Amino acid sequence: MKTDPEFFTLARLRKVTEVQVREIFDTTPDFCLIDERTRLLQELGTALQPFGSFTAFLEKSGYDCAALVGLITSHLPGFRDEAIYAGHQVFFYKRA
Repeated sequence: MKTDPEFFTLARLRKVTEVQVREIFDTTPDFCLIDERTRLLQELGTALQPFGSFTAFLEKSGYDCAALVGLITSHLPGFRDEAIYAGHQVFFYKRA
């Protein structure tokens, strides 16, 4: 945040590159899953655009944790950790 306070604006997140993510979060060449992290940040910038800001997105939940997880999982596919196990759908929203 100190080096680039505008980095987390929705407009910037929509267009963020792997190089920029690496510069902001870490300087080591073996920073794990950089492509996935970049994709999720781009998804975040795009999905929250209709809300105008993360704050507005948060306010939409009424500051209720369960409602916020519902919003996150409905608007951000990268945060939907779901699988079929033993014939049952299992939800594990650890990132949400």
